[in-house]
Amino acid sequence: MKDLITLRAEIDNLDGEILALLLKRFDASIGVRTYKKEHEVAVLDSNREAEILEYVANFTEDTMISMQLVEIYRAILATSKEVQK
Repeated sequence: MKDLITLRAEIDNLDGEILALLLKRFDASIGVRTYKKEHEVAVLDSNREAEILEYVANFTEDTMISMQLVEIYRAILATSKEVQK
């Protein structure tokens, strides 16, 4: 069994990876913003947002984790929309 320090170090490393990926995602959102402005497309795409949330909800069979992931992604999507304004 791993000790607490090792487990926390593993979580810290994973958090770093998650943060790096979130920054890449927000960079991609800036690209989407540019495209939408150039093509006069609305920031909000309810269908796309529903697709993403459905994908996230079905990513795991664990209902509790699924619900938590959906809430996390709602926050990510809200931030992405702010980035696109």
